[in-house]
Amino acid sequence: GDRKVNTPWENSGLFQTMLESSNTIATFSGHDHLNDFHGVWEGIALHTAEVQVMAPMVQEAIKAITLNKDNPTKFTIRTYTVDEWDI
Repeated sequence: GDRKVNTPWENSGLFQTMLESSNTIATFSGHDHLNDFHGVWEGIALHTAEVQVMAPMVQEAIKAITLNKDNPTKFTIRTYTVDEWDI
C-alpha cells in the first residue's frame, strides 16, 4: 500500500501565496489514499483525508467541517464512518 505522504512534483507556490495573503486560516483536502492527518505549519492548519472509495483497505468515511461565523479560527472537524451513517 501507499504509506507515504504524496506531494506534487512541482511547487506551485500556493502555500506561499496563502502565507502572503495573511487571511488563510486552514486548508482541507482529500484523496491521499491511506493518509488521514492534520497539523499546523506557519500558522495555517493543514488537513487531509484519505480517498473515500469502496476498497478492502479503506474504511468509507466523510469529514464534516463546521465553521464558526463569529470566530473563523474556531472550527470543528468530525469524521463519520460508514457504520455511523446508519444506511
